[in-house]
Amino acid sequence: MIEEEDSERTALLTDRNYRIVNLRQSDNGTMGTYKTYKRRWIILFVLFLTSLSNAMIWISYSPIADKAANFYNVSAKSINWFALIYMVICIPFGFCAAWLLDTRGLRITLLLAAYLNVLGSGLRVLASFLPKGEFSIAITGQGIAALAQPLAVFAPTKLSALWFSEHQRTRANTVASMANPAGALLGSLIAPVIVYNNDRHLIGYLNIGCLGLAAIPAILGTFTVCSSIPPSPPSASAAEPSQTFFRGLKMLKSNKPFWLLCLCFGSGLGTFTAVSALIEQILCPWGYNSLFAGICGALLIVFGLIGSAIIGQIVDRTRKFEEIVKIGFSFASIAFLAFVVVHHYTDIKVAVGACISLFGLFAVSLYPVCNELAVECTFPVAEGTSSGLLFIAGQVIGVVMLLVSQAMASASPVSTPYQQCEAVSQKYGVEPYDYTYALLFMAIILSLCTLSLVSFFRCTYRRLKAEEELAAENILQSAVHRN
Repeated sequence: MIEEEDSERTALLTDRNYRIVNLRQSDNGTMGTYKTYKRRWIILFVLFLTSLSNAMIWISYSPIADKAANFYNVSAKSINWFALIYMVICIPFGFCAAWLLDTRGLRITLLLAAYLNVLGSGLRVLASFLPKGEFSIAITGQGIAALAQPLAVFAPTKLSALWFSEHQRTRANTVASMANPAGALLGSLIAPVIVYNNDRHLIGYLNIGCLGLAAIPAILGTFTVCSSIPPSPPSASAAEPSQTFFRGLKMLKSNKPFWLLCLCFGSGLGTFTAVSALIEQILCPWGYNSLFAGICGALLIVFGLIGSAIIGQIVDRTRKFEEIVKIGFSFASIAFLAFVVVHHYTDIKVAVGACISLFGLFAVSLYPVCNELAVECTFPVAEGTSSGLLFIAGQVIGVVMLLVSQAMASASPVSTPYQQCEAVSQKYGVEPYDYTYALLFMAIILSLCTLSLVSFFRCTYRRLKAEEELAAENILQSAVHRN
């Protein structure tokens, strides 16, 4: 009898339609269902667009740093603050975002992120149509949009845990998490196309595009995201209450695998962020123009999206989180070292593009897997807390890498015949800088963290183990109840 119940339960757990994925014993002794709802895809779409538009606002000036410096009449290093401010704000506000997500819920967090995007991008539009292109107003708008980033970036693990079955969590997390690099891709591609010269109106058109994209999820979410949780949970772990935010922080203090993962993930995210923000300035002294820099930024993310689609499927089927993360980090480190070697040779676009593509394939695609691995390592700590701390670690290391990179960059002669950096302002020329030593610094940090991860990281999949134990308990309870 128990064997028959076990077989029946296995069939339910592996139901490919995912409509009813488990059974549980309710408090009153009756049998309830774990269900998924179609509306989860709408919420996922709203989160995807919110994160996408936020990332586009973040990266939109990086591929056109020289032209943005000319428009606002500031130095290129001042333009770097449009990217850097995201990381600076995320560090303190990230804790507030994690608390808000875990206490006020997914709906409030998601709508707040969407409207902060609209307000921030609206100020950038206002600044771009003032007579002198007010830098202070534009950077204020960028700061407001930066407040939305942790709200949107911390949400995927929460959404996947509350609305998706255990067989769909990684894929849902992948879709939501990859919205951020997809937005960076969109910004990297569109910005050089729209702002193709120093015409002052073009910056305004770019900012209007960012505002229009940000407005879509704000309007859609207002009318479609009506609750933070579904009427019935989709899995056993979703039915269990998470720890409170502050209790979760206390539980994490002694979780060594989680902090090692934070350090290693942070080095990868920090490297990606620094390279994305500085890509034009890294390549232009060596004869590569802003269009090619934008293409490289796009390749970095396109191959990351491809890798994410593949890895998400593999992880959902195999549950080999730890093994995949270790392999991915190893190949990402090798690819980045190759990019450091080839980037300062002139006229080898294929090699530069290939190296940056491989780095994206292995590094960017690990982002959602690391988020899921963090949740597995820390369960029952709330998903927003563990994934939020992971992202904050990446922002801290990203800030350090950006600042150190700018400090280590050495000036190159403006008269170098093959350089493509434009001196766009009489007051502040965009002087070419050699970032080779800065890239070596990033490569060393990434390699050391990868070695530590491969050698010392071991993780117990606590959430999966809890779900398996609860499933086994439910099988026995069901058998007893029927007898």
